[in-house]
Amino acid sequence: MFLCISRPRRSGKSVAAKMLYAYYDRKSVEARPLFENLEIARQPDFEKHLNKYPVIFVDFNTFAEVKKEEVVTYFQKKVIEDLKLSYPFLKEDHATKRQEIALDALTDAKIEYQMALMKYRQAVGN
Repeated sequence: MFLCISRPRRSGKSVAAKMLYAYYDRKSVEARPLFENLEIARQPDFEKHLNKYPVIFVDFNTFAEVKKEEVVTYFQKKVIEDLKLSYPFLKEDHATKRQEIALDALTDAKIEYQMALMKYRQAVGN
């Protein structure tokens, strides 16, 4: 599942994204105390998704100082850093066959992303 939060400038996108990250991410803080006094905590399926998923969180506010031609590389670096937090075996020198297959799939996805980005740039003339 992919989620894009789109709102006008200075209207709480980062706060909303961090809240979703805290609720869903399995490596995030223990989210129960953050939500226990809110309406969502009274829902029957509140526990069903609480801290259950690996979530990639990229804060685009950190991109402000990045040069235009380095944005894709910087984005990839941030995603890989986040993946290594969720999947520690990516840091190891001796991955199992299953882990190597997973890493290959991530590499394939990175290549597909780069190709899609190139096509997009050609379409918009950048």
